[in-house]
Amino acid sequence: MWSHQSVLVFQTQNWHSMARTYNSVSMSSSLSSPLCRSRLLLTWLCRSRFSIDCTRMREIWFSNTELSYVNQGEAALREALGILQQQNGWQTETYQGKGELVLSTVLPRLGKVFRMETVLDVPVDQLYYELFEKLEQMPEWNPTLSRVKILQRIGKDTLLTHEITAQHPGNLIGQRDFVSVRHCWKKETTVYLVGTATHSEFMPMQKGQVRAESGLSCIVLQPLEGDQRHTRFTWLLCMDLKVSSCCLARIYDHFAPGTCGRKATGAVMQPFPAVCFRCPGQLAKR
Repeated sequence: MWSHQSVLVFQTQNWHSMARTYNSVSMSSSLSSPLCRSRLLLTWLCRSRFSIDCTRMREIWFSNTELSYVNQGEAALREALGILQQQNGWQTETYQGKGELVLSTVLPRLGKVFRMETVLDVPVDQLYYELFEKLEQMPEWNPTLSRVKILQRIGKDTLLTHEITAQHPGNLIGQRDFVSVRHCWKKETTVYLVGTATHSEFMPMQKGQVRAESGLSCIVLQPLEGDQRHTRFTWLLCMDLKVSSCCLARIYDHFAPGTCGRKATGAVMQPFPAVCFRCPGQLAKR
C-alpha cells in the first residue's frame, strides 16, 4: 500500500512562522480565494528550496515501508540531538593532544555511547559528499569496512545501506555486517548524518556472517568559525557487535589475568570504535 505524505523536515519554528503568515494573509478578504492561497503557499515552497534555514516541504509518494525508514531516521536524529545537548556524565576515554578527544557515557536503551570531537582540514561540503553521497566508496579510505552497499534511496535524505566490516589480524570477534537507515539533515551551515539499525527484505541474514546492530551513529559537520576550509567534526557512536559469551571467554583466556580486563575490552571493540575514530583523518589526506 502507498501513502501520500507531505514530509516535513524539522525546523518546526519556521513551519509555525509560515503557518502564522499564511493564516494572517488568508484572513484578508482580497486574498481569501483558494487560488490566492495556493499561490502564496507555492511561493513559500519555492523560496524554501533555495534557503538552507527554511523548512523544506515536499510531496512524495512513499510506500508504508519507505515511510517507516524515514521515520526511523528522523527518530534517530531527534535522539542524537538530545544526547549532543547533554553536558554532564561524559568521561574522557582518550585525548591525543591535537584536539582529538574521545568521551563516553552510559545511557538507557543504548548502553555505552562514544563521542569523538576533532577538527579536520577538510571543508564541510567535501566531508558531506564523501560520507553520504559517495558512501559506497568509503572502504577506499576506511580500513574497518570491506564493503558498503546502498540498498535503497528514499527521497534525497534517507538511505538504506548494508555494510560489511573488514577482517584484520588480532580482531578476535570476526567479521560483522550491518543493515542501517542513514538520514541527512542540514540546518544552516551544519550537517547532521545519522544512522541506526533496521531490517530489510533486500538484505536478510547472510550465511557465515553475524548481523551486528548500530544502536546510534551521528556525525555533525560544522565549519570552523573564521575558517570555512576546516570542519569541527563530532561523532556519536553506539553499537552492539553481538559478541557471544563463548567468544568473550576465548578473548579473556587469550590475555594474561593481570591485563585481561582492559585488553579484552579493546579486543572486543576493535575495530570499533578505536580504529574507526581514526578514519575521518584519512579524508584530509585524500
